[in-house]
Formats: sequence, C-alpha cells, structure tokens
Amino acid sequence: MLPHMRRLPRQRPPALALLAVGLLAACDAGAPQEGAPTAAAADPAPTQSRPSPSLAPSEPLAQARVTLRSPDGATEVDVPVYVAADARARGRGLMERDDLPDGTGMVFLFPGDTAGAFYMFNTRIPLSIAFYAADGEVVRVLDMAPCTAESATDCERYPPGVDYRGALEVEQGYFDEIGLAESWTVELPPDLPSPR
Repeated sequence: MLPHMRRLPRQRPPALALLAVGLLAACDAGAPQEGAPTAAAADPAPTQSRPSPSLAPSEPLAQARVTLRSPDGATEVDVPVYVAADARARGRGLMERDDLPDGTGMVFLFPGDTAGAFYMFNTRIPLSIAFYAADGEVVRVLDMAPCTAESATDCERYPPGVDYRGALEVEQGYFDEIGLAESWTVELPPDLPSPR
C-alpha cells in the first residue's frame, strides 16, 4: 500500500506485546510473577512512513494536488501534479524530462469538452493517461510509449475515442499500482487556474 493512500492500514500488535500476552495467559489467575513483562510495559514499535511524493518547481507551471477516488470510495490517492491550463503548457506537457517522481504527474485542463489525441514527441518517460469527463469520472485510460522520431508528425497518436474535459498523465505502471480504471473519479482542487 502506498503511504499517500488514505485507506487505514491494519494495525498489528508488536511482537513484544504478543509475548507478554502469552506469558500472562500461561500464569494462573493470580498476580503476575515478579519481573514478568506485562502488555502495558511493552513499547510499541516505531512507525516507519515514507514521505509523500512532491514535485520540484517548474516555471511557468503551477502545481496542485488532485485526488483519485475509487468508485466505492474505499480508496483515495492524492497525486501532486504540474498544471497545464493553457494551450502552450498543454502542447509542451512532460516533454524533455528524464524522470518524474513516483506518484506524481501532470493534469491537463481544457476550457470545454474535446476529443483530441495526445502524442509523445520528445517525451522520454513511458506514461499512462487517464481522460476524465466534466464531472471528473475517468472515461478512458491508455498507456503511451516515448517517441524518438525527429518530427511530431511521425509520432503515434493516442486518441481516447470519447469526449473528455481533462487528462492526467503519470509514469506508466502507477495507475496499475493503485488500481485506477475507468469509473474512478479525478477530483480537482477549487483554486486551479482557469483553462484557456
């Protein structure tokens, strides 16, 4: 399970606490023997947590966090993203980047519904893209391969085959890792720039 998912992990009692409970159960109903450990005396193991993913500033792109929610609401994942809200930023996308931190991506905002295809010209990172409707519902998920052609016209196009209002790109494999599929929801924060 990823650290930035909000599903609560199952709590497992520390091994020392289990040993103490076993020793107490072995004793008769009287007071514990002198020097025997008790459950209250056992120190819980320290919790290890990885930091949430983050993005380095990349002018002139704004940054935000989008929330991905499963249809049953049992899984929520926060994803730090670069925001492509105008034609220039959308056209550039994640070109010429050698890496993308795990669990991060780029959200593409459009002023209205569109059906345009994406392509991977000068994009070095294999990506997955989730196209979502105006209500945030994911309507198509595709994997895209880097394009090393010298011209964008020679790169493969990735049309979703449906109208969409926005798209979220992440490193390929991340959607599989969290279980994202069609019918999930992309929730945007209210303070994003207006698409133009």
